[in-house]
Amino acid sequence: MRKSFPGHYPPSQDDLERMLKTGVIVLDTNVLLDFYKFTPKTRKIFLSILEALKERLWIPHQIGKEYQKNRHKRIDDQLRSHKNLVSALKAWMNSLDNFKQHPFVDREKLLPEIKKASDEVLSILEKSTKELLGKEPQHGYPEICEELHMQLTKLYEGKVGPSYEQEKQQEKLKLALERYARKIPPGYKDANAQEEARAGDGILWFQLLDQASSEKEAKPYLFVTGEEKPDWWFKNENKELIAPRKELIEEMQFTANTEFWLMHTKDFIPLAEKVLGLQLEESVIKEIESLHVEANESNLRGNHDHSEVVYKKDFLHGLYMEIMHQLTSLSGSSVKVSPLTFPIALNAIARKGLIPPEDCQLMQRALGKAVDAMTASDPDLEDLDFYTDWLEYILEKLQSASCS
Repeated sequence: MRKSFPGHYPPSQDDLERMLKTGVIVLDTNVLLDFYKFTPKTRKIFLSILEALKERLWIPHQIGKEYQKNRHKRIDDQLRSHKNLVSALKAWMNSLDNFKQHPFVDREKLLPEIKKASDEVLSILEKSTKELLGKEPQHGYPEICEELHMQLTKLYEGKVGPSYEQEKQQEKLKLALERYARKIPPGYKDANAQEEARAGDGILWFQLLDQASSEKEAKPYLFVTGEEKPDWWFKNENKELIAPRKELIEEMQFTANTEFWLMHTKDFIPLAEKVLGLQLEESVIKEIESLHVEANESNLRGNHDHSEVVYKKDFLHGLYMEIMHQLTSLSGSSVKVSPLTFPIALNAIARKGLIPPEDCQLMQRALGKAVDAMTASDPDLEDLDFYTDWLEYILEKLQSASCS
C-alpha cells in the first residue's frame, strides 16, 4: 500500500531527520528573501544552520532568478517601513502641542514626561537608522544587505541548477499552463503577484523533478517554504497545514523514484536544531512564526494597491485586443473578430491547419476566462497574472503562425 500510494503516508520524525541528514535541501524564494526581514540574531542563527547543511543545499534556477529579481524590492520595503516608523513618531510628538486641557489629565505635568520619553525613543530609532545604512552604502543599499547577499551567494556557489534553453523553456511553459488549466499542482494558485510572470512555480517544479531524476543515487528532497498556498499544501477545515499535496509526493516518486516532503520554515528550524545539536532561543522560533502569519494573512486578505489592479487589467486588455487583431488576420474574416466571434475564428484557423485543433480549444477556454477576469469588479491579482501568461503565450503562437 505505501509503495503504491506514497502520498498518503507522511514520514515519521525519524524519516524527517534522515531526510535532513542525507537529502537535498531546497529553500523557496520567500525563505531566501525573508533573510532581509529577520532581526540580526535570527538571521545569524539561520545562516549558521545553512552553513552546517551547505553540502546538501541546492537551488533550482527559477528560485535563484526570482531571488535576484526581488531582493532589492524586499530591501526597499524594509527601509520604507523603518522610515515610516520614525515619521509616525515625529508626527505623534508634534500632535501633542495641540493637546490643550482635559478634565482627567494634568497637561503641564504629563506632557514634559511624554516628550522626554518620546525623544529618547526617537534618538534610538535615528541611531539605528545610521547603523543600518552603514558608513558606505553599496549601490545605494545598506551595507548589511550587501553583506547578506554575498553570504547567500557564497553558500550557493556551484549549487544552482541549470536554466532551460529557450525552446525547452517554451515547452515547459506550455506544459505548466496546461497543468494549471486542469488544476494540477503546484502553481495554479500562485499568491505572489510580483513574482515570475511565466508560470514560476510550475517551472521550478519541473527543474526539481529533472534534478532528482538525474541523481546517480536517489536522494530525498526536502523543500522548505514559508508560504501556505493550497496548490502546495493540503489543509483541514480550519485552514491548518496537514501535509504536502499528495500529487507532489507521488509525482516525485513515480518520476524520480525518490521521496519528497514539503516543510514550513517554522518547522524546519526546530528539526535542524535537533539534528545539528543546537540550542535555540524561543524568540527565534516565535519571530519566524509571526513573520509568516503576517505574510499569509496578507495574502488571504488579498491586500493590494488598486493602481496595480488597474495597470494589470489595462495590460491584459491590450494583449486581448492584439489577439483579436491577429485572429482577424489569420482567419481571413471580412469583419473584425470580437469577443462573440473569436471561437469561430479559432475554428477557421484550425481548419486551415495553421494551429493544431487541440491548441485552439485551449486558447478558446483561456480567452473566455480572461474576459471574465478583465470585467470582474474586484479581480484577483492571481487571475490577472495567470491569464496574462496565457494571453502572451496565445499571442506568441498566433504571431508565429502568421509568419509561417
